[in-house]
Amino acid sequence: MQQKFRDLTLTTKFLGSIALILLVLTFLDINYNARKERELTQNEIKRWTFRLAENVRVALNTLMREGKMDIRFSMLQTMQEELEGIKNVRIVRAERTNELFNEMNKKEVIPSLEKAIRRSMAEIPVLEEELSKAIDADLIDDLKDEIAELEKDLLGLRGKLGVAQEDIIADPRELPRDDMDLKVLKEGQPIYQFNGDFARVLVPYKVDRKKCSEGSGCHRNAREGDILGAINIEFSMETISADIRENKLWMVLFWFMRFIIFLVVIGLLLTFIVTRDIKSMLKVFKKVEKGDFSVRAEVRGKDEFGEMATAFNRMVQSLEDTKKELDKSLLEVFALYNIGKAVNTNFELEQILLSLVQGLGRSEKIDKTMIMLADKDSGLLSVASYTGFEDGEIGSTRRKPGEGFYGAVAAEGKGELVSDVEKYIDFPAEDIFGAEVNSIIAVPFFRGDSIFGLICAYKNKPDHFDLSDLKLFEGMAEHLTVVLNNAKLVEETRIKAIRDSLTGLYNRRYFNETLEKEYEKALRHERYLSLFMIDIDNFKYYNDTNGHPEGDKVLEELSEILRHTVRSTDIACRYGGEEFVVILPETSKDGAMLIGERVVSAIHRHTFAHEESQPMGFVSVSAGLATFPEDGETSDDIVKRADEALYRAKRLGKNRIEMA
Repeated sequence: MQQKFRDLTLTTKFLGSIALILLVLTFLDINYNARKERELTQNEIKRWTFRLAENVRVALNTLMREGKMDIRFSMLQTMQEELEGIKNVRIVRAERTNELFNEMNKKEVIPSLEKAIRRSMAEIPVLEEELSKAIDADLIDDLKDEIAELEKDLLGLRGKLGVAQEDIIADPRELPRDDMDLKVLKEGQPIYQFNGDFARVLVPYKVDRKKCSEGSGCHRNAREGDILGAINIEFSMETISADIRENKLWMVLFWFMRFIIFLVVIGLLLTFIVTRDIKSMLKVFKKVEKGDFSVRAEVRGKDEFGEMATAFNRMVQSLEDTKKELDKSLLEVFALYNIGKAVNTNFELEQILLSLVQGLGRSEKIDKTMIMLADKDSGLLSVASYTGFEDGEIGSTRRKPGEGFYGAVAAEGKGELVSDVEKYIDFPAEDIFGAEVNSIIAVPFFRGDSIFGLICAYKNKPDHFDLSDLKLFEGMAEHLTVVLNNAKLVEETRIKAIRDSLTGLYNRRYFNETLEKEYEKALRHERYLSLFMIDIDNFKYYNDTNGHPEGDKVLEELSEILRHTVRSTDIACRYGGEEFVVILPETSKDGAMLIGERVVSAIHRHTFAHEESQPMGFVSVSAGLATFPEDGETSDDIVKRADEALYRAKRLGKNRIEMA
């Protein structure tokens, strides 16, 4: 055997030696890669199950905030049925979770419900007393509806209180079932069990302030690091194992093919080519790893490395495009979030616009922002809010419709993109607002059918904005238009709720609420509070003689007189029918008498249509005045004494005001 080996040519010995070495290395490499593949597969399974557990946690938090935790078992059952290979998904709840829920009920939910019950119980007698005094049929119906609604709410609150007072007991399906369940709740570390084609994973849920919403149920009272429970995921690895076995076969074939190729190709040429291209690719990989998606691998040919470089370049381009889209989406979401937050807080236009520019200003994609508003009558544009600019760069900028860049955008009613102001020949220099500005986007937003203003964004780099950015801002402007229109509707609804539809004065309900507030203020600060009640003399005779439409005109004209005769601090209200009432805060009886006489005199001097048909030959009013604390200790006392003084004025000849 030795002699035969010695007789072989050097080439054969060399090739044989290399073949033996490669064969051994191939065998070892195949076994190593098989183990590594299983390890990587298990690690991927761990990452996949962890992401699944995180998705379940987010879903549970959402259900908790929306009060839909009773459907969590259905959700888990659906996941178990829909996800291939999943055999069992269940939640393991820690005892600490129930304690936190009970603690939250005792500290927050129960006191809040009890407070709401007491408030409702206090409001019902007040409404019942108003009902007993009410004369107007519509008012009686409204009061009855309010009382019924309060009683219904009270019943619901008591039901919720009963539920909140009961201790929360964990569902048996969520109790720990074995030692692994107990271990994960105790140690708070994930547990992974791989047994042949079966796998089981337990992922704990810890309180993490960075991930948990501050308002999410028990998380509000939990400590950082508290273990609230875990998710148990059991699944079959049969399909994965089959893929691994098939992959092993292909891997063996591949290695033997490479073994043959190594024998043929042997030499420095292959080493030189591989080493050079690998080093080149590694440099690019490291730059991408640091977040530089602008680099590209050099494509030196059409071989495997050339294809790899081409594929890598496509991947990096895709990542760069995805990042841009994500930046835009995050910008829109954040801006809309700030708008929504401002709307949920109030419907003030200033707050809505301020929230929008602040949201846009936090984006890395935008250096400066500005919002201009158009004057309702002239259409003149002026700056309302901005970020990123120095005060002197904008100042009191104004543009007429059609004037300059911004006026043209407003006049045409559609967005405009300027990717590079230096290449934009006709761009007015006075509209750049800063020497460093190079890219500009301006889009209009509307209220109804008329232009309301412009959203403007600026970038110091040229060619930074594209058409997708323009569409993004146009979509944002549409959202802002909807929000502003909704804000307008809410404001109109609010006004209708407190104003009398015929006269425009405040209504009876607003009077009752305001009188109580002013009374509390006068009582607390020991100050005067006056009010006088007004009733049109012989108004029924006027209506019967001239018709109700003419009577409505008298009410409207009298309300206008009242509105312009009393002070700006006084509150004029329509009390009902032909009765009016005026609240005079911090006004003594003598001061109130002067104002009341001025009102009665102004009405007497005014010329009303058909007034000659009245018994007195003109339209007049009688009024009664009362003052706290001289004429009563409560607000109801003041109203009663003013009403008595009013009817005394009627008896004494009308067209006058009497003090209580």
